[in-house]
Amino acid sequence: MSLWQRHRASLLGIPVALALALLLSGQRLELLWDATGPREPVAVDADGWARINGQAPISPDPKETRTRPVPLAVRAGWIDASTAYSTGPGAEPTPVSLPDGLTLWRVKLTFRADPDDPVSMCKVIVTDEDGAEYGPGLRAVPDGNIDQNPCLPPATPGPNLDGTMPTDFEGAPRPPRPQEWDRYVSFVMPSGRIPQSVRVWFAYPQAAVFPLDPGPLPSGPGSG
Repeated sequence: MSLWQRHRASLLGIPVALALALLLSGQRLELLWDATGPREPVAVDADGWARINGQAPISPDPKETRTRPVPLAVRAGWIDASTAYSTGPGAEPTPVSLPDGLTLWRVKLTFRADPDDPVSMCKVIVTDEDGAEYGPGLRAVPDGNIDQNPCLPPATPGPNLDGTMPTDFEGAPRPPRPQEWDRYVSFVMPSGRIPQSVRVWFAYPQAAVFPLDPGPLPSGPGSG
């Protein structure tokens, strides 16, 4: 009897088991993230705040599919073109030299959330006057970074999705995230394109959508 004949049943079962595993993981992912993206703008109150809802597992058990709501409030501030990259107030600006034909924009966003809630799945997108979308970070620059957590303060991001606290480079737990924080989110766009709106969403199809009013080019790396 050949090797194929002896193990035929086991080998034929591999695709089925793999498909089942992917299906189960996909069901959990669907509970935690709406891959279709934002499509339901929420109301913005008189003070400029919009409230969107996300979700997180009710326990760190990887088999757990039940979730709990995670509310997040967001407000858009200024936006400007810049020659430096920074993630928020107090962060050291890093001068950025872009290739010809590209411009770096920064938008200030303010967030409010319970310090015990994980909000790492929050996403931010800027749209220009033609509807083209731009993700945060310096992805348009060779070896440029992608801002994976544009809604979080880098030094105090708060709990992970499973509820555990992140640690620093030495393994010590990071301090709790504040109740309210500011974040500068940077986008690289072709020169001549003007940011028109910023969208923030968090797992569900709800989105906070804010029109943008770009300012002039600043005079130096630390301005804005």
